[in-house]
Amino acid sequence: MKKHQIKLIDGTYGVNESREVLFTLLNDKIRFLNSQIFSMEERGIGGSAAKRLRVVELQIAEENLKEQLAEIMESGQEVKINCNIELEFSKVAKETAVLENVSE
Repeated sequence: MKKHQIKLIDGTYGVNESREVLFTLLNDKIRFLNSQIFSMEERGIGGSAAKRLRVVELQIAEENLKEQLAEIMESGQEVKINCNIELEFSKVAKETAVLENVSE
């Protein structure tokens, strides 16, 4: 299995900048998942339950992050953000590839 890594974010930010960067990422991911859920349901394709669960997980993470950033706002601390994306490439079974092409 081939692997690749992308360094998406690597920096130190003030609380307001951190909030903007992190909430933008979280909200974009939630919006992406909601779009997939809508598309799956419109076409009658199953599997949206896992995506709905992931949306809830991200919303909870967002709320926790809001609380943490609010706590450090008054302390004058900065936030170091390290965000790497790890990719693993593997062959896909024919059936899975066909289903993914249908759902795109």
